[in-house]
Amino acid sequence: MGNSHTFRQLLSLKRRGFTLPMLVVWAATLCGPTSLYADDAHLPAIKYGEKKVLAPGVWHQHASDRSVPWEIEIIEIDLTSPEIEIVSIDGITPSKREKVTDLANRGRAIAAVNAGFFNMETGDSVSHFELDDIVHAKNRTESPPRSTMGFTDDASQSAVMTIVDPKGAPLTDAQEWKKVVHAIGGGPGLIKNGEFTVTNNYEGFGKKNFIDKRHPRTAMGFNSKTNRMFWVVVDGRQPEWSDGMNLIELTHLMADLGCDNALNFDGGGSTTCVVNGKVSNRPSGKDRQLRAVSNAWIVRRRLPEIVIDNNDARLTHVGEWAVATENGCHGADVLIHHSKANDSQPANATWTTIVPAPGEYLIEAWWVAADDRTNTAKFSVTLGDATTEVIVSQRAFGSRWNSLGKFEIREGVSPRIELVSQGPESASIAADAIRLTRLASTAPTEKQP
Repeated sequence: MGNSHTFRQLLSLKRRGFTLPMLVVWAATLCGPTSLYADDAHLPAIKYGEKKVLAPGVWHQHASDRSVPWEIEIIEIDLTSPEIEIVSIDGITPSKREKVTDLANRGRAIAAVNAGFFNMETGDSVSHFELDDIVHAKNRTESPPRSTMGFTDDASQSAVMTIVDPKGAPLTDAQEWKKVVHAIGGGPGLIKNGEFTVTNNYEGFGKKNFIDKRHPRTAMGFNSKTNRMFWVVVDGRQPEWSDGMNLIELTHLMADLGCDNALNFDGGGSTTCVVNGKVSNRPSGKDRQLRAVSNAWIVRRRLPEIVIDNNDARLTHVGEWAVATENGCHGADVLIHHSKANDSQPANATWTTIVPAPGEYLIEAWWVAADDRTNTAKFSVTLGDATTEVIVSQRAFGSRWNSLGKFEIREGVSPRIELVSQGPESASIAADAIRLTRLASTAPTEKQP
């Protein structure tokens, strides 16, 4: 990497009112006896390997510098490609954590990296987390506003990086943030609009060890002019393999890749990169064991899908259902049925549709979770003469797409998904939306009788 990035940082500091004595004090505070730019000499020695195409608009590249040593995984994404999409995903196990490999598999990922910070004991995210336009977690109230990356759901996705406060409100880029439907917070921010931003205690990351010591790192950045996104994973805590980077080194690496906006995500033992279902880096945990994390970013192929909301004519229902505008519903509202102990027959809601082509489909359900919801909501997926029943609890993992399974839908078969309140029990049940995503095509077969 040339000296231009160092010059740009010096210029940035000057614009913010830093004088030379202030810069010396700031550098000494941040990096101790080592000059802020002493590690620059290592960056030109990074050797970038061949880019491997993973999908139209997605590449994987390995980079290294054996003099340090550093071993680096890079996922490059063309945000203008209509064939791929970037989405957030989180753990839906009782522990609220999953390994990145499991998140990648469930999310149909081409590539995936770990993302936000989380509570190791409870599994709860302590960073802003937004999934399908629903905010599921916010930054800790005791923390200052922190840098967050978000993506729109346009055919050509846009990346938006801003600072989000503990209430979930953006401090900058407010108009662009309104279009964001997937977002995960991290921190500290490294580069904003071409200006280096990381300083001591920036965004509340004040521990000297966190900033100027080398650790495994995960970062994300983009070039706003070329619409290229870069996910970077740096291995660390393995002296024979890779030392890891401090945040200054990481900032220079992101700038070297061409990012004019970039931020740091959770690192250390969480740092993981998955490519085509396999871990491509060397995690720093004991025996290289993967750490279960709260959430991740995934990039995947954009596939045809059918969404049937509760106000769609393709949904019919029997029994007393009330329209409610609860937080976290899909679309404008949701249908709610309150079971009673003396109900003579269960209520049901039924979604039906015609698929445009035969093939393998992932069928998912969206509901609004609540403490008074049933633990035994029964979804029945009927294809011709075959019916598969799935029992779910609607007290958890609401306001997201939950899998009911993968199904082969043959030509001429119209899928029918029914939700039944299995009473008698004093509990409510939510009928909101169903999604069918075509995973693969199959050759036409004879129609089922």
